[in-house]
Amino acid sequence: MRRWLLALLALIGVSALALAWRWPLNARPHAATDIVPIHNLQYTADATGASPYVGQIVTTKGVVAACDPLGYVIVEPSGGPWRGLYIYDPNHAPRPGDELCLTGVITEYYGLTELGNLSGYAVLTHMATLPPPQPLAAADLADASVAESYESVLAQLGAVTIAQRDAGAGEWVVTDATGASCRIGAYYDATFLPVDSLPLTSIAGIVRYNYDH
Repeated sequence: MRRWLLALLALIGVSALALAWRWPLNARPHAATDIVPIHNLQYTADATGASPYVGQIVTTKGVVAACDPLGYVIVEPSGGPWRGLYIYDPNHAPRPGDELCLTGVITEYYGLTELGNLSGYAVLTHMATLPPPQPLAAADLADASVAESYESVLAQLGAVTIAQRDAGAGEWVVTDATGASCRIGAYYDATFLPVDSLPLTSIAGIVRYNYDH
């Protein structure tokens, strides 16, 4: 069963976004006519959530919102549904706030839409503006038909309470005022020790999914 969760980026007063990095730009951008927007790569009516571009070589661009040891997430500056994409790229180390132009192959890795096998990597600018997190409710992450459109999108939950501090695999569970619950996972370098029954003003992060066994 697909299990959607919010991969933790930041809590109120705890930020994992480090935007003050600078170094020379390393390449010229691709022509605008060659670029496929992230929205087009992600939007799908397929019940499996598969991208219509699977197996194709594409060029896209976006702003880095989060990084992990094997890759990073880029988002469109406008934010919103279908506007985030995971990049499998262990060979580069961009920072949040870098705007990148990338060429690679679209794949589905256990249902997660990715751009990988990169053949083009260009830093367009540093310290680009990230979109504000997309407001979501816990129920949105519990509904696969809704959550799919927010895969790899920068999002934010409002006031929640930690209902289970250890749900396994480094994840924990929060509940909002409606009683709906969802999982939180610290995949993007956020450091926070959850405590049962602790109220949180908000949580921001990247929407992703995992498998529940």
